[in-house]
Amino acid sequence: MDIKTSLDKYEYVIKRKIEKTEILDSIRLIMDSGLDYEFRTTVVRTLFDRRDFFEIGQLIKHSRLYFLQRFVPSKTPDDQALDMRSCSDEEMDSFKEIMEGFVQRCVVR
Repeated sequence: MDIKTSLDKYEYVIKRKIEKTEILDSIRLIMDSGLDYEFRTTVVRTLFDRRDFFEIGQLIKHSRLYFLQRFVPSKTPDDQALDMRSCSDEEMDSFKEIMEGFVQRCVVR
């Protein structure tokens, strides 16, 4: 499941209204399913700060696997996204360190 951002920023990031309870319900359903799963977030420098990862961590606390994905501007259909930037290795490592306090395994890809 793709976790776009912290719940407070979700509508801003995806640019539409959402029911936050549906996201929470989906997370619980996945975690309680007994099936293999992963959560992932594509990290764009301008959209994230450290606080967001503490909030995401609470959403998926105790999950098995979480991927932090580097944003690649060439892989987006939105021309405005071409101006967005990926985070540095140090920033990604910092976010990974936060998430390791919440999930069983966190991987940067």
